[in-house]
Parts: sequence; structure tokens; C-alpha cells
Amino acid sequence: AGVTAVANPAGSTCGLSLSWNPATPGCAPGITYNVYRSTTSGFTPSSSNLVAGNLSGTTYSDAVGLTDSTIYYYVVRAVDTFSDVEDTNGVQLSGTPTGPYSNTTWTDTFEGSQSGGGFDMAGWSHGAITGTANWGWSTSQKNDGTHSWFAADVTTLSDKALVSPIFRVASSTTLSFYHTYRFEGTTSTCYDGGTLETSADGGAWTVVPAADFTAGGYTGTINTGFSNPIAGKAAWCAGTIGTMTQVVVNLGGDANLLNKVVHIRWHEGDDKAGSSTGWYVDTVTVNNAQMAATCTTQSICAAPGTPTLTGAAADCAGVHLAWGAGTGSTISFNVYRGTSAGGPYTKLGGMPVTGATHAYTDTTGVGGTPYYYAIKGGCDAGGATESLYSNEDLVSAMANGSACNDDNACTQTDTCQAGACVGGAPVPAPSATGALAFGSVNDLSWGAVAGATGYDVVRGTLSTLLGGGFTPGTDACVGPHIADTFFFDNHNPAEGDADWFLIRAYNPCGTGTYDDGAPSQAGPRDAGIAASPNACP
Repeated sequence: AGVTAVANPAGSTCGLSLSWNPATPGCAPGITYNVYRSTTSGFTPSSSNLVAGNLSGTTYSDAVGLTDSTIYYYVVRAVDTFSDVEDTNGVQLSGTPTGPYSNTTWTDTFEGSQSGGGFDMAGWSHGAITGTANWGWSTSQKNDGTHSWFAADVTTLSDKALVSPIFRVASSTTLSFYHTYRFEGTTSTCYDGGTLETSADGGAWTVVPAADFTAGGYTGTINTGFSNPIAGKAAWCAGTIGTMTQVVVNLGGDANLLNKVVHIRWHEGDDKAGSSTGWYVDTVTVNNAQMAATCTTQSICAAPGTPTLTGAAADCAGVHLAWGAGTGSTISFNVYRGTSAGGPYTKLGGMPVTGATHAYTDTTGVGGTPYYYAIKGGCDAGGATESLYSNEDLVSAMANGSACNDDNACTQTDTCQAGACVGGAPVPAPSATGALAFGSVNDLSWGAVAGATGYDVVRGTLSTLLGGGFTPGTDACVGPHIADTFFFDNHNPAEGDADWFLIRAYNPCGTGTYDDGAPSQAGPRDAGIAASPNACP
């Protein structure tokens, strides 16, 4: 059913802890799990973003290659070990690794040089979402110091966001800020306006509910009739530019935010006509926030499990290897080859092998040379951190000219040519039948022909044969494709006439001949019989 939780353990090393419910196998018992990770929401799981594979449990600690305060998105899928088929669930959850948390209160007066200028703290950002208008650093209005941040109310469709650094919400966490604003419209028409939103653990942006405000709450709802990008959202509307007033939000009292890592954003939106002044924001304070120390990126993964080499066979295309993954967080495999039992081995080019299919074909061997193969598992995508060697298997590469089987029963002396099995001479059709005789008046039999898989029996009238040949003289195919070397026929010829019979053998590669060299009829028989509408197919 997919990943159920992604938690930040907040350790000195950047990491995230994943969990999921057990899957149910579709075939014989046996389930493993693959973990996929990306910094892009909605990503497609593939071998390029597989970070852990062949897991037997329902938890995983991802602690390799993670960067402090970066949002990571995860998908977990089950693999049926009997069929090697992976499920296709699209459940995606995210998390943000940080160092240990400590309670702190911070205020940004918007006077410093951090975050590109205009902020006291790192981690702030701002940008246009629709249109080109952006938040700007302003000296026109202020609560303290000399600056505030300003979003202009413009005459075209526009929305823009001012986004805070991340922090973790505790039960006593509150947010406050000062602002003054004048937006187009009244509190009832509210054509343009601004709202306050949160994103918890990298999730979607959500308007802060009115119930969370303890001072300075929203004054209206953005009009839905004029295409404002934030239409329908609770917001501050209308207003008068003047002395800044304080807004206070009880973040810790919101069950949807408690113990979550959040961003706060001030989101201003404008409809397609009309304008006013805009929105000034200053002196943002977060009380009793849980601020995280910086965690350290770990570059070495845990030791992967040792694979088991389960198959090794050669054909013209190369040596085909298959293996089981073993235990541990193995996501890649390196194939090694040597010419002596027990090594030394050389890692083949193009390594590692990734993906759910644990197989590889070595096309680089010298024909006729016996090679010893072994596999190592890797717990990183590049296969740098390896397991011990698997068991060893000995296989000889096939050279050009080696005998092979092209799976066509009608060719013989097949040989390897340029990486493919090429059919040799065609298997000939069976030879002529012999020893044709009646054991009794209706019981016809003949000698078996080497390589034949069946026989055709034709019958004709002797008088017609003598008068015009086998084409008019063939009366019926009385035994089409029979497997025996005998046939019972109870037909009685007319008085004074006689019936004649001929047999030909066949195999999957062709048919034999009705000709046997007997002098009873001048010329070949096959062409005349084939021309008759009564011939065997």
C-alpha cells in the first residue's frame, strides 16, 4: 500500500526514517521492498533513483547522501520474489533532514544582508508565482528599523510569495508579525488581497485557519469572479495604509502543524483589472520554535548483503548470469570475472548493474576461454561500497564456429556467427518408402523410413492411370498424414479393373517422394499426383 511515514530523527548525521505496512505476496511466499527517493515531487520511480533494494523488513533509515534542510520525496514498492514483479503503487511522502532541535525564539527585522539581502536570517525566499511582480525590500513603511517587505497590488493577474525559513512547531510555538495594507475592493468585494499559508513536512500549501489567530485575523475572502490566483481563500482585504498592526497565530495549537517542520508564506494575489497600494510586512517573530542544528551529510552506506550466483550459461550472444540479491540494502551489483578458480577477478566494464532484474550478459569474453564469474552487491547507486564475493561459477565463452542450436528443427550443423546462432544445412526430407505389400486383400503395409514422422497414402484406378497418367488416375488421398506404417482399405475396384496405391513419407522439414524407381510407370510420379485435385495435401 506504499510508504506510511517519513520521520526526521534529527541526529548529527542527516537522515530520514521510513516505514510501511507489510505487502501480501501474489505468488509463493516471499516479499522484498525497494525504496526510491527524489528531490522532485511526483517523480517516477526507476533504477536511477533507487536508494535501497531487496529490503526484507518494513522500515528503512536513509542516511546516505542527504543534505541538511532539503525536502526529499519517497516511494516504497514491494517485489514478489517468486515472480520478480514489483507493485506499481504511487504513494509518495516527503521529509526534511536536520540536526538536533532546540527551543528558541527568533525575530527577523528585515534589516540584514542574509538570504540575498534584506533579511537577518538565512533561509528566506521570495518570488513571483503568476506574472512578474515580486516582493521587494522597501523603506516606505516600517515597524522597526528602516525597512519592510512589500508586495504591490497590480492591475494584472499576479500572485507572489514571501517564504520563511523552516522551523519545527512545538506545543507552545506562536508566530507574530506586523503589517499594513491597502488592497483593491472592500472587505465584501475583496478583489485583491493577501493570505497566510503553511507547508508542513514539504507538503502542499494550506491557508492558516481563522481559528489559529489570536490577534489580527483575516477580514474577508478573495473574490472568485475575476480570476485572482488566490480566489476563494480567506485573506486580508481592503484596509488602509498607516501604522502597522500586529498579527498573532497560535501554531502549536493546530494539530495539523504540531511536531511538523513548516514553512510560512505571505501570499498576495491580484485579479485581472484594477489595483491599489499593496501589502507591507515587517518584524516577523517565532516564539518557542524548535530550530534545528545543521546535520552532516554521510557519504558511506551500510554494508550490503552478499549475492548468490544462481545461473551461468553461454550461447552465441555471450555468457548469461543470474543471481539472488541477498540481504541488506543492496541496490546495485558488480560482475567480476577471472581465469582461475578463486580469482583474482577483474570487474567488468559498464558496472554496476541496477534495477529489479538481477541478470547480466557478458559479451566481452574470448571464445573458447573458460571464465570464473562472481558477483558483489553494492548499497549505493554507483556500487562503490561492496559486499563480499558471491559463490563462483565456471563458464566457457562460445567462439565463432562453435556448434549451437538455433531452435529450428529443420536446420543442422548450426554454428555461432557474429554473436548469433546461424542455421546450417537444411534437414532433408525423408527418402522413398519401400517394401509396400498387402498382407491380406485389404491390409496394406510398408517399411518405416528413417526420420519420417508420418505418411500419406494415395489410391487410384489402374485403367485410368494406364490411359492418361497419374493426374486423372489419382482417385483419393485415403491416408493423409497417418503415423502408422500400415493402412486398411476396403475399397473394391470395378470388375476387370484394379486399384493402385503409393506411399510417401514426410517430416516437419519436408515431404518425401512417391517415386521409388520401379519400372511400373514411365516418368516421375510426384508431379502428376500433385496436379490431381485428389492428391494429399
